[in-house]
Amino acid sequence: MEREFYILSLKASANAQAGGVWWWFGPKNSGYTMFLENAGRYPESAVRTGQSYYNNGESTLAVPCEYAESLARRAVYQRSIKDMRDNA
Repeated sequence: MEREFYILSLKASANAQAGGVWWWFGPKNSGYTMFLENAGRYPESAVRTGQSYYNNGESTLAVPCEYAESLARRAVYQRSIKDMRDNA
């Protein structure tokens, strides 16, 4: 089976290091998502063929799916205590 990659948009994720989120390419180049489970999985052959687009190191980075998934965690977004109580 061919190795698969998620494509990290370094450009869209510019604020991630300051507490923002990472933005991944959606399936079939369909925009961006912050949720890894909604990100597109790109075969290695496509990444190699389109290296200047999918893995140029300046605006994009191809990350092996198995590696990104090993780092992913589910989280509850911070909301106000009032909002949490109102929706409990």
